[in-house]
Amino acid sequence: MRAPLEEIRRELAGLRERVDGLGTEVGALREEMRAAAAESRRHFDVVAEGLRGHIRTVAEGVALNTEAIGGLRSEVSEVYGEMDRRFDLVGLAFVEVRRDIAELRASR
Repeated sequence: MRAPLEEIRRELAGLRERVDGLGTEVGALREEMRAAAAESRRHFDVVAEGLRGHIRTVAEGVALNTEAIGGLRSEVSEVYGEMDRRFDLVGLAFVEVRRDIAELRASR
């Protein structure tokens, strides 16, 4: 009867060794995961900083384009205003020419 008890004790001791080994492996795995997470965080921070720079550049470009478009709008508005004034003058000239033609026809 003692032999089976000794055998059980040996098996339990072997199981304890395996469990202790698993605990060590789990601890090492956790440490690797922490290191990988820290490395990923550093990589993300570098990428995020690069993106901030690109976004800043794009925002500056948009601001410059907006300013340029505003200038163009102002110039186009001035040109259209000048064209409107000229067309008004041409319109008045046509009215005078028609009136002169009508007077000439009437005087015949």
